Amino acid sequence: KPYYHRTLYVCITHDFSQLEAPVFWKGMEEKALVFLQDNFGQEITVDELPGSVKYLRDDPYRTLAMYARESFGFVKCGQSETNDFKQCQGGKVEAKPFLEFRWGNVFRDKFPSKGIYTESDQMQVLAFEGYLNDVVRFSLDPQNTHLEGFNQEPGRAKPVSLDQHGCVIEGSGPGSGGRSDSDSDSDSDSDSDEEEAEVLVEIAE
Repeated sequence: KPYYHRTLYVCITHDFSQLEAPVFWKGMEEKALVFLQDNFGQEITVDELPGSVKYLRDDPYRTLAMYARESFGFVKCGQSETNDFKQCQGGKVEAKPFLEFRWGNVFRDKFPSKGIYTESDQMQVLAFEGYLNDVVRFSLDPQNTHLEGFNQEPGRAKPVSLDQHGCVIEGSGPGSGGRSDSDSDSDSDSDSDEEEAEVLVEIAE
């Protein structure tokens, strides 16, 4: 399927198409529907947002956050595998957008590695495997209770195992294995959450 990885499915959650640009972007920020940081965690303006998903830059720490999430290092409410967590209230609570990006910034500060940005996907996977246990342990530290998604049931956390391509090995980790709703074939290559967010912006405009 040569076009498999070029297909992106989106859901329109808000229609701001009738708004003028200043009001549009104000609404986007107020509803946390845009993440104004680049792949290094540096703040950017709306004018600096990529004009297309093909121009998105990889943020390896967002990928690391995905692994931590799959390990229940933190909990993303609104997914079938987390609805039974008390903090998710049986599916009544839904995480705000860009949860992985925000945790990724926390990991970027705690586990800095400038070289990770220039490594191949395979080398990134090896690096992440090397300290995923520490990342999950850090995520569960009470110092992070102020962060959205802090796991209030730490006994359920268990680091996942990764294959050579960066995919979560089925049956590893605390869940049933495999990928969750927002992570397709290879998060180490492209984050669908990141792409979906940008497409949402483009559609809304």
